[in-house]
Amino acid sequence: MDMNDIDIFDIERFAIHDGEGIRTVVFLQGCPLRCKWCANPESQTVGRKILFFERKCVGCGKCADICPNNAVSLFGGKAKCDRRICTVCGKCSEYCPQNAIKLSGRKISVDELFGIVCRDLEYYWESGGGVTVSGG
Repeated sequence: MDMNDIDIFDIERFAIHDGEGIRTVVFLQGCPLRCKWCANPESQTVGRKILFFERKCVGCGKCADICPNNAVSLFGGKAKCDRRICTVCGKCSEYCPQNAIKLSGRKISVDELFGIVCRDLEYYWESGGGVTVSGG
């Protein structure tokens, strides 16, 4: 592992709920605390994960059709993933037209993260915003 790599869960640009003004929120992975009230428990462990947002799923079945391991199926009009056979390849997330399935968790270099954060400097200056680091 490169010492300049960071394990992140997600990066949310143009956030308005995690501090003053327009912000970029960097969600880190790897928090050992396991707080019962944790807002992002999926960020506690490090690694890639498939996230499913049931309210967004329209039951089109594209995710089930594309899954190379047959880990995704439709049940009650919604996609369901058998995590025992899912390899977290992310193909289902690539083909979901509603963004109900999302692949999260990756390593990012400090330089790449800095570049992403700096894209929105003008928004920070104009709105009094900035960067929020969360989780991990």
